[in-house]
Amino acid sequence: MDFRPDPTLVEFRQEVRHFLNKQIPADLPRRAHGMRSQRETVMQWQRILNAHGWGAPYWQEEHGGTGWTVPQRLAFDEECAAAGVPSQDAFAQKLVGPVINHFGTPAQKAEHIGAILRGERLWCQGFSEPGSGSDLASLRTQAVRDGDEYVINGQKIWTSYAHHTRLDLPAGPPPIRRQRSRPASASCWWTCRHPASPCARSSALTAATI
Repeated sequence: MDFRPDPTLVEFRQEVRHFLNKQIPADLPRRAHGMRSQRETVMQWQRILNAHGWGAPYWQEEHGGTGWTVPQRLAFDEECAAAGVPSQDAFAQKLVGPVINHFGTPAQKAEHIGAILRGERLWCQGFSEPGSGSDLASLRTQAVRDGDEYVINGQKIWTSYAHHTRLDLPAGPPPIRRQRSRPASASCWWTCRHPASPCARSSALTAATI
């Protein structure tokens, strides 16, 4: 393993700093104390990044991302934090988007990926349940296929930033569990939280291994 510093990282940081210092509107609200920005600010900042080709710093190029290396992603995050620029939608960037890119159908990708990149759609996650916090192996909520629909049975709590979004990504155990102490994976689906949401139904995915 090569632990020598990437000689191009200094130049990359300078490029990011120049963008953050020179290309950001003066009236764009800055982030305070590392907290997530307000809904409209997150969406505005996402549109600015996407117009610059940086709409998905953590995704590969084939999915519309920057294709940056891990050190470049870390450098970008550090420079953004130092400049106090608004936050991105971490759920869309680091949870929902990668899952859809990897497991989603062409129709699901067409419906959601572009909207994420353009800052038109924000997400929240619905993992925690009354008897489950961060221990995803203990989840009990399930989405059961019923014809063309999914019937969701269970309860979710502590839905962070639900008031900012219209789409939720809950998770639960897969329909069939292997004979082991922990489930091999978690099933994910997205649900509409608002009647005006463009999403008309729940859609299912199988997420990465826990």
